[in-house]
Amino acid sequence: MKRILVEGHQGYYAKYPGNTMISFEAALKLGVDAIEFDVWLTADKVPVLMHDGNTYRICGVDRHLREMTLEEVKTLEPINREVYGGRFVGQGITVPTLEELLRLCAEKRPDLILGMEIKEYTEENVDITVALLKKYGFLTIVISMPLTVGSSSISRPGTTAVPWDIRLFRCWSLRRIPLTITMR
Repeated sequence: MKRILVEGHQGYYAKYPGNTMISFEAALKLGVDAIEFDVWLTADKVPVLMHDGNTYRICGVDRHLREMTLEEVKTLEPINREVYGGRFVGQGITVPTLEELLRLCAEKRPDLILGMEIKEYTEENVDITVALLKKYGFLTIVISMPLTVGSSSISRPGTTAVPWDIRLFRCWSLRRIPLTITMR
């Protein structure tokens, strides 16, 4: 009999602001098999979790995560008022770092499958993200979302241009196949 995997999209997005610790904690309490989340890199090179790179829709501040330091990002309230109204305002919910999520998962559910989408695909972001996955023992049970990078390349000061045809593909074996990066 085939087993259906239950994945918490951005944690428990149906009830809590997505890509937040309260949402991930609620999904873990429900007993999901996997959680999905989105990774961006801050100006000071810290992977943080948010669906959009520009924080306006989710936080009401018109800035891009890559232009903000972690200290600045931590002042944002990622509650998406269009979806949740004022229900979560003032509760201390902040944008989590990837390391905060990995620490939680390692403590509570080291067998959890991680569905990760690296939103801005630079070598630097991938290297930092992979190092954290290794540190917390999750590199072998991560499912990476298919990702197309721009129409030609990503290039900004201080980073290496990444050709559009590099894609990150799903690792379908959930146990011992490492993250796969393929060139086409």
